[in-house]
Amino acid sequence: MLRGNEWLPQSFIQNAGGDVIDADGKPVMDSPAAVKGIEAFVQPRRDNLWRVMTIPEMLAAFQAGAIGVMATSPPASPACVRRPASISV
Repeated sequence: MLRGNEWLPQSFIQNAGGDVIDADGKPVMDSPAAVKGIEAFVQPRRDNLWRVMTIPEMLAAFQAGAIGVMATSPPASPACVRRPASISV
């Protein structure tokens, strides 16, 4: 079972024309297209454009306006599940 943030790198792989598994259920993450997708996924980190943060650090930074985007997935961050808004007028 995959844990954590598996969707984000998978989307990079698929956007590059690759896939994670083939129609027979065999892993194909070593295809040229999948490697190209993973290279695109890690490049922002190599360029120091993405900071590695824990989910609580990311939530606090996002809520404080210090970062504009959170890159994670629901299984990795149950605290990000949408809750009803409380609005007072």
